Parts: sequence; C-alpha cells; structure tokens
Amino acid sequence: MSAILIVHPLGVDHHAGPWKDAFVDAGFSDVVAPELPGHGLAQAPTGGNYVRAVAGFAVARMAADGLDLADRTVVGIGHGGWIASLLAIAGVVPRVVFVDGLGTPWLDVPERMTRRRATMREMLADQASMAMHRAAGPDPRLRHPIDPHGDEPLAIEAAGLVTVPALVLQPDPVMVARVTEAFADVTVEANGGTPPEVAAAVHTWLT
Repeated sequence: MSAILIVHPLGVDHHAGPWKDAFVDAGFSDVVAPELPGHGLAQAPTGGNYVRAVAGFAVARMAADGLDLADRTVVGIGHGGWIASLLAIAGVVPRVVFVDGLGTPWLDVPERMTRRRATMREMLADQASMAMHRAAGPDPRLRHPIDPHGDEPLAIEAAGLVTVPALVLQPDPVMVARVTEAFADVTVEANGGTPPEVAAAVHTWLT
C-alpha cells in the first residue's frame, strides 16, 4: 500500500487530525499529515501573519528535511490541492489525489473583488483578526473566507501539466469536467469529501 502525504484544507475549523485518523482506519500504515502553519496546534508563520504560500513552504521544507516522496501519494484537500498539483507537476510524487481541490468556486474578476471587499469589511469588524498572530493554534484570520487558488483556465493548464495518475474526488464532477479532461491519466468520482469517504475512495483506487 502506498504511503500517504495529506495536505489538509485551510480554515479555522480544519486541521490534520481527522484526515490522518481516517486514513489509518482505512488501512494505511504510513500516513504523514502535517498541521499547516496557523492550524491546529501548529505555530503561526514567521512574522505572525498568515499567507497561503507558507502552507506550500511547510510541505517543501518537510521534503528538504528528508521526507521521502518517491512512493508517497499526495492527497490535496481544498486549497491543499494547489500544493498537491505543484508536487505532481514537478514529478516528485508518483500519484496525486484532489479532494474538491481544483480551485472551485472559480470567480471572475468582479466576483473576486466583491468577495475581497466583503472579507476586508468582516476583518475590520473583527479586531482579533487584525492583530499579529504569533502564538500556536488557529490563526484568527482563518475565520474569514480565503480566495480560491485559481480560475478555470489556470486549473486546465495545471491539469495538462500533471503526467502522473490522478484521482479527482468532487461533490459535483460535472462542474470540473473541462479540467479533468486535461489530465493525462485521471479517475473521477463523485464524493462527499468527508475524511472516511475520501480514505475509502483512495484505498480502492490504489488497490
């Protein structure tokens, strides 16, 4: 059975524990599921401010510190799909799983700007999220919406660069049909996205 690297979703209610537990319960014996900076009990990013890129740096740092990715399937959930796609495009992992991880909901420029203005208004009304966050534990900024990590054209371009086998688990696969068509080797399944459902689907795919 393949070893697993899980990149959990971003947000104040998300952390690695439930995902790791579900994969272990599904029969995977080698599961690495780091808490991303500002999540769970993980230390806030250097400087105290949360930015999405630090999640990618955290995973890259694990590889630099000796985590063997050569036979490790990477499972990217939500925004974690962005990190998973980069690892797959770079060819450093042999398989990749996207769990609602292709960047949806895609927003056009007016929608993106409207969402950012709404987020800024929410944060201005939430003083705890305006302060520098240096402690371990959930970053207050994660209470507010985080932009999707791309748009449909970018997702199609990224999918076309992934040459390793991919499993796409999506609540509504039709929504991402144009993207999944761009993968070289893909399996697409409708999946509710709960940790046990995902772990079971990945186990079946790998066996």
